[in-house]
Amino acid sequence: MVVVVSLGGSLVFDKKLDTGYLKKLARLLRESKKQYCITVGGGKISRDYISAAREFKENNFELDMIAIQLTKANARIAASAFGGLFFDKISEAADFIAIEDKTVVLGGTSPGQSTDTVAALLAEDIKAERFVNLSNVNGIYDKDPKKRGAKLIKKMTHKDLTKFAFENDERQPGKHFIIDSMAAKILERANIEGHFVNGKKWKDVKPALLGKPHSGTLVKN
Repeated sequence: MVVVVSLGGSLVFDKKLDTGYLKKLARLLRESKKQYCITVGGGKISRDYISAAREFKENNFELDMIAIQLTKANARIAASAFGGLFFDKISEAADFIAIEDKTVVLGGTSPGQSTDTVAALLAEDIKAERFVNLSNVNGIYDKDPKKRGAKLIKKMTHKDLTKFAFENDERQPGKHFIIDSMAAKILERANIEGHFVNGKKWKDVKPALLGKPHSGTLVKN
């Protein structure tokens, strides 16, 4: 079965494109001997472009379109690093996965959707083994992890995650809760196990990919 990974853009592009990170993740993916479908976010470069576009009073639709193009640029580079293939559309990626044992990589696909939602939709379509979210935080917290006293939630149900996401998802370009409300709802209705870990804590990344215990957050009914 296929593992779907939502790779946070901040891991790929923070101050610059982190090719070293992509190479290390590529090795880990190969070693795990699983088939992967990976979506890649925009990261800092996307936020910078959105901030610049706001100076020209662009509407949210246009801001989303700008962000989508940047996620696709990141995804194409990631596909090269992972020895995979880049796809523009969820349906095309799903059709390919059904007949080929190869990693596929996508960026954003539609305005108003995060790459988490793209990953969740694909996971539902292909009946993925699990959904893994790699970000720059250690998992899901009870409040903004940058705030004092924020506590990591080790385990939660899909219903709890959906409720939490709807309470915290601002639905604004460039702003992103660890998972958006639409993605959370899709994972809930498909009942797909979710693993949320820090993408730079390698001791957690591999277990999450394999569905084994880790120090992040497990979402399971």
